[in-house]
Amino acid sequence: MPQRSRSPSEFPGVGSDWLRAQGHPGLPQYRPAAELFREALTAEGIAADRLTIRVVASEDDATALAFHGSPTFTAGGGDLFPAPSTPALSCLVYLTSHGLSGLPAPAALRAALAAT
Repeated sequence: MPQRSRSPSEFPGVGSDWLRAQGHPGLPQYRPAAELFREALTAEGIAADRLTIRVVASEDDATALAFHGSPTFTAGGGDLFPAPSTPALSCLVYLTSHGLSGLPAPAALRAALAAT
């Protein structure tokens, strides 16, 4: 059965910055993370055109945004993969079925979105 498309207005607290990929453009997963998030949103029936890409350019930015590494995926202001670390301008690694990766597995990102 095809999923019906969900618009961001169906989610509590939705706004222009409700779905966000955050990262540092100098780190290797910056662009692939945005594409992965768009694909996951589309697969979940969520309008991908509402995705905001947020550049985190400094340690001050990281602290202000509670940014724990690049790439970070948020929905509704919450980190989809929360980390118990100090905010920092650093790379994140995600555990996948193939080992550690600079991106979460597509299925894990979709599951995190579905849980919001």
